[in-house]
Amino acid sequence: MRDKSAKLKGKGKRETEDFEEALEMKEKEVENMSQQYDKIVIDYCIALDEKSSLLEEIAEANKKLQESEPIVRSVFEQLEKYKMKLDNLQEQASNMIMPLSFPLHEIEGATNNFHLSMKIGQGGYGPVYKGFLRHTHVAVKTLISQSMQGRSEFQQEVHFLGKLRHPNLVTLIGSCPDACIIVYEYLPNGSLEDRLSCRDNSTPLSWKTRIRIAAELCSVLIFLHSDGLVHGDLKPDNILLDANYVCKLSDLGICRLVNRNAESSNTRGCYVTVPKGTFGYIDPDFAETGELTLKSDIYSFGVILLQLLTGNKPAVGLPAEMQRALDGGRLKDILDPRVEDWPFVQAQQLAYLAMRCCKRNPMSRPDLASEVWRLLEPMRASCDASSFPDIMQDPHVAADGYTYELEAVRGWSGSNCSSDERFQILSHKFSCGFDVGDVPSRVMYNVIRPVHHQNDPLALQQGFSDMSKLALEVYNQNKNVMAGSPHKNFQALMRLGQGPNRDETKVEFCRVEPQPEFDLLEGPSETSLQQQ
Repeated sequence: MRDKSAKLKGKGKRETEDFEEALEMKEKEVENMSQQYDKIVIDYCIALDEKSSLLEEIAEANKKLQESEPIVRSVFEQLEKYKMKLDNLQEQASNMIMPLSFPLHEIEGATNNFHLSMKIGQGGYGPVYKGFLRHTHVAVKTLISQSMQGRSEFQQEVHFLGKLRHPNLVTLIGSCPDACIIVYEYLPNGSLEDRLSCRDNSTPLSWKTRIRIAAELCSVLIFLHSDGLVHGDLKPDNILLDANYVCKLSDLGICRLVNRNAESSNTRGCYVTVPKGTFGYIDPDFAETGELTLKSDIYSFGVILLQLLTGNKPAVGLPAEMQRALDGGRLKDILDPRVEDWPFVQAQQLAYLAMRCCKRNPMSRPDLASEVWRLLEPMRASCDASSFPDIMQDPHVAADGYTYELEAVRGWSGSNCSSDERFQILSHKFSCGFDVGDVPSRVMYNVIRPVHHQNDPLALQQGFSDMSKLALEVYNQNKNVMAGSPHKNFQALMRLGQGPNRDETKVEFCRVEPQPEFDLLEGPSETSLQQQ
């Protein structure tokens, strides 16, 4: 029994030890779990704080995103516009006709080694020669010295003229970069300075031509200023004239781009530089401040307007002289005396416009597009309109061979006026060899004009022979119109005589002999034709 009791006691002790050991382990596990729980709680609290902070950040980010969305959209739109502009520029560059590059020996050959007899002008850049280059008459502008300034002006002029195109801007043909030589189109009437001074005894420019030159110069300046480009050296020497006295602005060597706010045309953009230009034409404000602006060109333009009005008067002091003439009512005394038929109202308008352009304060000068062009364009249009003879509204060839307004012919048919009073037999007759129909008077004017002012009978006869061929072409081109004409069987002749003023040559279509019986609209009677 004792042994058994001892065994049981030993077994209970072991179990107690095992239980205590297991209990101790469980307590440790519980303690560990408690620690882990506390850590999880702490981490959860931290996570909640972070979540709250993140939610605030997300809300703020969403707000910023909403605020920046229009900006992003605008940026994308700008990028799209720039892409389109880039595509257009690339397309223009691929289609652009680049100026030619000529070797020096070819230019030397074209100008006979820059022979003095080929020299046609002299500028600040260098002498200008006439040349015959690749079967084309050209003007060759050479550089006096290979200075850095001269080379810079050469590169700038080639750069701008290579990109710009305008009817009143001189055309760049090419250049010789090695010698800083520029090749332009040749303009046979020289510069405006040459014509205002009647160089080589040339005929003075008419007032209509002067107004047209002023309007064309205004047009090309508006074109340059629209891109913020200031010419900087406007003067008559830099305004060239082609065979029809159309002006071409040249010499862009010192032109400058000015900063200008595209949203506001009133913003005063300027380029600060050392004043350059020609004394008398340079803007006084530019000379004092060194600020070259679009208004600087307008001052020079005003001085040129004054010279168009007054002729070859020196530019220096000309605005003050004109102001004194206007104040004293002596405008007529200061106008170019070689132009006798200046319309006083237009001359006065131009004078006051020029004086506004020459205002000392640049901001007081008029805007070219909105003010100057509005005055010059109607003047130019009226000059162009008056350069052509009156055009009939409804021309009709009557039976006497003359072209009249249809209304007038109908009125004469019902009057007591004799046909012989309206029919002159003139001395020179040249057969045309075709039937006359309704020939528009504009066409007739262009046919007659080449020999209209000739006084040599032999030259006139040859000219009329050529005219007959041309008139026959007009007839062939208008057969359908003439087929229904009452004059289709009416033989016509070309004849020469004196106009109503006796000092004007008159050319008309007429029949061979005057007929005693005819109707102005219907032509000769059947009896008359049979007798003829």
